Parts: sequence; structure tokens; C-alpha cells
Amino acid sequence: MRVLYSLLFLVVFSTIAHCERPLKVGLVVQPPFVIKNSLTYNGLAVDLWKEIAQGLKKSYEFVECPPNNLCEPFDNLQNGDIDVLLGPISITTDRYKKVDFTFPFFFDRVIAITAPGYWHNLFLFMKLFFISVGTIIALLIIVFVIYINLLWYYERHYIDNLPKSYKKGIAYIFWHHVFTGRYLELPKSLPGKFLILCHKTVFYFIIISMNATFLSFITVTLANYASPVQNVSDLTKGKIGGVTYSKPYKIGLEFGLNMVPFNSLEEGIQALEKGQVIAVLEDFSLAQAYFKKQNKTNLVTSHFNLKQDLYSFAVQKGNPLLAEINMQLLELQQRDVPEKICREYFQEGAKNCAF
Repeated sequence: MRVLYSLLFLVVFSTIAHCERPLKVGLVVQPPFVIKNSLTYNGLAVDLWKEIAQGLKKSYEFVECPPNNLCEPFDNLQNGDIDVLLGPISITTDRYKKVDFTFPFFFDRVIAITAPGYWHNLFLFMKLFFISVGTIIALLIIVFVIYINLLWYYERHYIDNLPKSYKKGIAYIFWHHVFTGRYLELPKSLPGKFLILCHKTVFYFIIISMNATFLSFITVTLANYASPVQNVSDLTKGKIGGVTYSKPYKIGLEFGLNMVPFNSLEEGIQALEKGQVIAVLEDFSLAQAYFKKQNKTNLVTSHFNLKQDLYSFAVQKGNPLLAEINMQLLELQQRDVPEKICREYFQEGAKNCAF
């Protein structure tokens, strides 16, 4: 009898598990987050969801949301018609009243795309270079002056050929270091030996710092200041492109910029390359996805933001699925999975997926 009850329980349990309704996952189609390929979908948000669903061990089916009404997907989510909403979903007060948001998976911002302007910013480059590297050189000179003064003071009674007068003694030690790179005599006093040891240590430390600063200047500072547009006021000096009705275009109008509407980002980039506009406003994510797809290396993005957004997944308010998705997101972040997915879609900016 027990065997019969056990078999009956297994059958009922298997039937319930088999009949569990798959999650309905709403998709707001917008590359590179959600990309539609005839009958299939991929993209940053979709690929990340597939990793999450694998950890949740839940089945799901995609439901494409209408692209012309962004309010409708949130209403559907609030009513329980869908369980999860994917796409470039930013957190706003109005949306938060309707649904809950998971931990963010991407940091996006509105930036200006420009052609490089290295010569335009040559004076700025030199100024930043002298401030960063020049400070370390000045510190090196100060330490060296203190060092040769103290060395002459402590060693002048022990070294016979070291001039006893201050001026000649300092000149003697200075020129020995200039032509040989070191003090030729072995120091006799304990302070002198300590000074030589400190000099070597501090010298190598400063040289390493200088090399690191110089490399940082070349790789970071030049990249940040490659754009001739360094702040919002620079955008007021000419015509600025933007995709009609897009968020960046509207933000440009809010800043009072001389906006020129284009039908697509590609059309705006062509106008930029022809010199018809001095910059094109676009979301960082869309710009990087376009650069990667078109293999664009002749354009740069501004280091300042006109607006920034955090993108998350959305679920119905009070749904326990929220905590489960958040746990999976944390586990994936620890394995750098979101960054790896980002690299597949963006030329730069994989760190925008790291939290």
C-alpha cells in the first residue's frame, strides 16, 4: 500500500511540475539590448536573462511588446499579463509606482559623438601633462636638493677629497650624480649611509610613479580629452545632430542646443564626418554598438554626460521572483558574466555592465 501511495505521489508531483506555467517574458525591442532576428531574439538583456533563467531553472516564453507605446508593457506587467519585462528599462518614479525593479545590469548615459580633435586641444594636453608629470618632477628635484645638502653636511668631515666649503661641496656631489648617476665615494658616516639608502629607494619609487602617471596620461587623459567638445557650453558653438524624437534629441532641445534632426544614427554620423554638425548626441550603448558593428575607429565620445540612466529588469509588485532574479544577478556579477556579454555588443564600455 505504501508503494502505491508513493507512486501516486510521484505521478501527481511530476504532473504538477510538468504543468507549471512558463514565465511570460515581455520584450521591448531596442538594439543592442533586445534584437529581433525573424523568429528569435538576442541582445544584451536577452542573453543576460537566458543566464538568469538557467540559474532559476524555470521555463519561459518571450512576448514582444508594442514598440510605439512604452506605457503598455508596464500596464501588462502590473496586471499580471507578463511576469518579467526586458529591455533598456530605466527606473522612474511613475514606473516604480506600478512595478518593482531588479538590481541594475547596465549604466547608460547620453554622450556627444565627435571627430577627434587632438590639435584642437593641444594646449590642454600640454597643460595637463605638465600638471601631472611636472608635479612629480618637481618633487624629485626637491628631494634631490635636500639629499645632496644633507649628504655634504654629514660626509664633509670623513671624505678627504670632498670640498669643505658649502658651494664647492654641493657642486662636487651634484656633478658626480649628473655624470655618473651616483655618489662615487662610499659614505663613512651612519647618516650618510642612511641617506644613500633612502635616496635609492625614493628615487626608484618616484621613477615608477612617473612612468605610471605618464602611461595613465597617454591611455586615459588623451582618450578623455580627444574630443573637441569638452563640456555642454562647447555644444553651443555649432549645429548638433540627433535622431528625431529620441531621448538624446529631446535632451539637446532642453539644453537649448541648435539641434539638427536625422532619421537614424548612421545618417547623423555621415553628417558629422562631412562637417555638417560638430557633434551627434546619442545613448552611449547605441553609440558603442554602432561603432562595433561598423568598426568605427575615427570617432570619439565625450567624457561628460548630459543624462544618465540605470537599466533593470522589471517584475510585478510583490512578486517573489524579484529576489530570485537579484540573487542570480549577484552570482553572475561575481563571475563577470555581464561584462563578457557586454563585450559581444560594445566596442568599449564593458565596465558599464559591472556593479
